[in-house]
Amino acid sequence: MFLKKTGLNMRYVAIGAVIGIIPAIPFVFYQIQTGCFDCKMFFSVSERISDIINPILFQRPFQIISQGDFLKILGPDVVYFAKNFPAAYLFKTIYYTEYLLLPAGLFIFYKFFKKTGFLVFPVFVLPFIYAFFKLEPQIHYFIIGAPFLYIFLASSFYYFFTNKNKALRNFARGLFVVIILFSLYYNFAFYKTISDLKNVKGDYGSVYSETEKNVKKQYQRYETDPHYQEMIIASYIPFNLTHGNIGIARLLYDPNKTQRNMGPLEERLKIVPVDRRVQNELIAYYTREVPSEETLESLKKKSEEIEGFGPIYREVLNFYNEQ
Repeated sequence: MFLKKTGLNMRYVAIGAVIGIIPAIPFVFYQIQTGCFDCKMFFSVSERISDIINPILFQRPFQIISQGDFLKILGPDVVYFAKNFPAAYLFKTIYYTEYLLLPAGLFIFYKFFKKTGFLVFPVFVLPFIYAFFKLEPQIHYFIIGAPFLYIFLASSFYYFFTNKNKALRNFARGLFVVIILFSLYYNFAFYKTISDLKNVKGDYGSVYSETEKNVKKQYQRYETDPHYQEMIIASYIPFNLTHGNIGIARLLYDPNKTQRNMGPLEERLKIVPVDRRVQNELIAYYTREVPSEETLESLKKKSEEIEGFGPIYREVLNFYNEQ
């Protein structure tokens, strides 16, 4: 529409706006019920930014295409990866050729595609915008630009594929084939490592089949419990995602209701100390704000008396220490 300068039909714009608003109605009600929690999060953004500009922000556009490094994902198990797949580990540096082709592709795209060349500017300034606001260099912030980055990379390959210089043309084609073939092997090596280890020490963690096996083993004695399936599902939710100061926990748990049901919830943990439904709800209740020392002392005492309160106390304590 922008390129062809097509006119707008306000009638259809209005209909589309109404249709688009309908799915947002539950979200509006949620904001009303929570006193516009997301508004508070938006206006408190200054509390969650860095004090300095992190130069890694300018590396992220390259890294989101291909890092060539599984160190953070595999953690100490990268040693296993390197030992069993030395070729994948040693020759992963071939991905860094894309780091050279990416900026070249940006200029090529701008030069040869006049109508859409303007797209290079928002992608180029994105890390500068993040740097201006001093945001933390989270790589997922750059997902919005990833499709364009691959287009720029493809533009670079296309330019060299059609170059009049035969040697350069053949080199580019050979490099492209090598990257594709190596990527297939690299991914095979990664997933084979995950499959072999089952429980990775890095950010990847346990494979689903292993987690499922451990969870079912943990809840085996409660198969006849009417809440068995709910406990299984709740056990897959990490404790840090149930903190009461984040949107999802506020959406799922009403603190007033939790307070009214505190007695039955505690009794439930005496009977079923591994009930993650109850643990998640209580963690959300005690982490709505930074807990007081009296609250921590009370939880510590309860954890000594009720086994099921142990994980709750430890998670609330971690939450307290992180503030």
